[in-house]
Amino acid sequence: IWSRSPYAVVYDFVHTRAEVDYCGDPDICPGKPFPMKVTLTNKMPDARHLELIWHLPEGWQVSPAPRSHVVLHHWPPHQEVNVEIVAESVTCPTYRGILEIRAQGRPTVGLVPLIFFAA
Repeated sequence: IWSRSPYAVVYDFVHTRAEVDYCGDPDICPGKPFPMKVTLTNKMPDARHLELIWHLPEGWQVSPAPRSHVVLHHWPPHQEVNVEIVAESVTCPTYRGILEIRAQGRPTVGLVPLIFFAA
């Protein structure tokens, strides 16, 4: 427990476990990159093809891309995806977004709620 990030939240989507780490307080400043880490763990015996789609407020950018493809093998079962989010402007006290995780061949879609606060 002591080695876990206090800024991470975990979601279980049956086939995949997603841990979203804000890497610090979710305070965002305009024009300043905000790093995040997503650790995906395959919970099934076969390889998993995932599509990550970031739904963020208008004018916000995510790099390396707002859509990415990740292949999770059975071993090693997890993979980290590092992204940076840049807000064009910050005028509201709170912003919300969604990280959509689609697994090829699975009927359900994993939705991870995101929250950011104006710094």
